[in-house]
Amino acid sequence: MRERLADAVAARITGRELVSADLGGVDSTAVVATAARTGAKTVAYTAAVHDVLGDDVAHARRTVESLDAVEHHVVPAAAVPLTFDRVDALDDDHTPSLYAVNRHRRMYIIERAAERGSPVHLSGMGGDELFSGASAHVHGLLARHPRTAWRLARGFTSRHRWSRRTAIAQLLDRRPYGSWLARAAHDLTLPQPPMSIPLFTWGTPPRLPPWATRPAVEAVRALIQVQAKDTEPLAPGHGGHRELATLRTLARFARHVQQMSEPLGVTFAAPYYDDLLVEAALAVRPQERVTPWRYKPLIEEAMRGVVPDSVRHRTTKAHAALEEETGLRRHRFALLALWEDSRLRELGLVDEAALRDWCLRPLAADLESALLHPTVGCEVWLRTRERRRGPLRPAHTDTGGITA
Repeated sequence: MRERLADAVAARITGRELVSADLGGVDSTAVVATAARTGAKTVAYTAAVHDVLGDDVAHARRTVESLDAVEHHVVPAAAVPLTFDRVDALDDDHTPSLYAVNRHRRMYIIERAAERGSPVHLSGMGGDELFSGASAHVHGLLARHPRTAWRLARGFTSRHRWSRRTAIAQLLDRRPYGSWLARAAHDLTLPQPPMSIPLFTWGTPPRLPPWATRPAVEAVRALIQVQAKDTEPLAPGHGGHRELATLRTLARFARHVQQMSEPLGVTFAAPYYDDLLVEAALAVRPQERVTPWRYKPLIEEAMRGVVPDSVRHRTTKAHAALEEETGLRRHRFALLALWEDSRLRELGLVDEAALRDWCLRPLAADLESALLHPTVGCEVWLRTRERRRGPLRPAHTDTGGITA
């Protein structure tokens, strides 16, 4: 794993006199330490957060103290744009993206890197999926290693305070992926699953938001039902499928950030998505890589001698929930302005009144405001595309739904 990460980083920075990087959690720390040990001048940026429990800055400083050739910049929390910043004035026709709500937040550091003269900006994106892994591997271990599986199941259930009854039901559920997907299509309009639901199934059931219109629901349901008839999972077991599905989903975010970075003359690089590196990580037995009792054991062991021990054993991760909740309050009028003459409404996909009502509420970042992210991404994309190529028009399908 250590060698594959070194190769992935070297492929991006060899011959560069200066590169930049995010320096925050365990995964980006491994990337920065690996880059610094190649001898490249590395400019690292750590964004502080408003949450007093956020400890990225403290760990980043410990990392930099032990490395040569690292120039470190701490960006104050107040300087970094909040979620939903200027959301009504975004311009992005690359793809409908969940990242639209955080465009200015994500790009702030890359803009600083561009000003510093960096041609490549390294990121730790992809590390969570590889090194935290999917607890759903427990489902597949039951038949091969039942004692280990039940021990892990008890550990995950206790750590996350999951319902034991629901956890057991999921572990004993032997439905193939297509059947699970067909059920997900049926349940599209149910409330969002709570954060406390166990994660031993094929995936987190998709849900459409309360403002999705009936034709939108019917179109999505029909599409999933067609796919469910002959689709195959990405891996034989629940855990492998969840990991690969998540890697694919978040790799699209990395591509989108790269598309946004190109006009600045910066290449956004995410080494953890390299095929050989992914293969090395997923080759480790899941019961050794995914555990409720250690935080990312694979990267911790792989970085022995590369990342300083005081940071290598870190078990925390900073979150930006406070930035999202504060951003919603501060930029609520910009969010509401986005729905004026909504293109999604014109296409018959959203109930604008229900959407505006949702935006006026105090929303929790984990579930409630996160429902807005794909809707914002689609609206921004439609508006930008219309300015550049002309408006889309709804086309009715045989199923009674609509497509764009």
